[in-house]
Amino acid sequence: MTLQFRDFAKEYSGRLDEDLLRLVLVSSDLTDEARLALTSELTRRGLSEQQVREFEMEETERKQQLESETGKLFFLPHYGIGRNRFCKGDCVFDEVSGFEEFTTTIFVILFWIPLVPTGTFRVRRTKRFMLGSEMEVLRRLPMNWGQVAVVWSLTIFILLGILTALKLALLHLG
Repeated sequence: MTLQFRDFAKEYSGRLDEDLLRLVLVSSDLTDEARLALTSELTRRGLSEQQVREFEMEETERKQQLESETGKLFFLPHYGIGRNRFCKGDCVFDEVSGFEEFTTTIFVILFWIPLVPTGTFRVRRTKRFMLGSEMEVLRRLPMNWGQVAVVWSLTIFILLGILTALKLALLHLG
C-alpha cells in the first residue's frame, strides 16, 4: 500500500456514510488511490451498489428541489429589505386552467431598490382578477441578463427622475 492510499483510507474511515456516498458521486474527479481507498471503505462498511444508486437518486432529487426554491423573499418587508422578484417575461396564460406561466428574476433589495440579481426562475401561478396567488417555481434558469438590464435601467431612470425633481424643488425654494 502506498502512503497516499493509507492517508485516504484514514481520512475516509473518519467520515460519515453520507460523506462517502457524496464522494462516490464525484469519484471520476478523484485520484486512483483515493478511488481505491473509497471503494475499500464502502466495502468495509457494507454499503452496496444499490445503496449508492438510491443515494444518487435522492441527491439528484434534493438538488432539483433546492434549485427550484427561491428562498424567503423579504427579511424586513416594511423597510424594503430582502429579496423580491422583478420582470415578467415569456408569459403564457392558459384560459382553461387559469394558470399563468412566466420567467422572472429575483433581486436582493435595499429600501426597495433592486441591487443584486440572485436567480432567474420559470414560475406558475393562478391568475385571478389581476391579482396572483402563490407562485410555484417550476425550475431555475440561467440568469436572464436581459431582465437584469431592464430592471437596472428602470431603477436608474427612476432614481435620476427623483433626484432631478428634488433638485428642481430645492431651486424653487432657494
